[in-house]
Amino acid sequence: MPNDTSTQRPTPVPYAAAKAYWEAAGGGSIILQRCAAGHLQFYPRAHCRTCGSTDLGWITATGSGTVHTFSIVYRAGHDGFVDRVPYAFAIVELDEGQRLTSNIINSDVDQVRIGMRVRAVFSDQLGEYTLPQFEPAQSKADQT
Repeated sequence: MPNDTSTQRPTPVPYAAAKAYWEAAGGGSIILQRCAAGHLQFYPRAHCRTCGSTDLGWITATGSGTVHTFSIVYRAGHDGFVDRVPYAFAIVELDEGQRLTSNIINSDVDQVRIGMRVRAVFSDQLGEYTLPQFEPAQSKADQT
């Protein structure tokens, strides 16, 4: 039977500045760029968005943060997500102050709240990439 790609989730298409980010995610870490002046940024870029410096390095984030905002998705916008609805799509503010989009997993969607403490988990493999997602800081697994 031919492989039906219409129901597969879209795969990330990394660009040069994000290569280290995706490698770190594959190893179970979230990394953030920091320029020589100390400005942190996410998403990865070729230069600092604050001062323009191209002298960029990386720091490892704690992987903890809070839900800044979220939406519950009940209708998949792509066939590859049909089996996942409903799901919580969120902007998570890391403890370091940077925000990233992700999903809140291992929680009933009606339990997700703005300000909820979350931690990164790296269990979702999409092709060769590991997608950072977040779960409540005290997950269902911790409660058993």
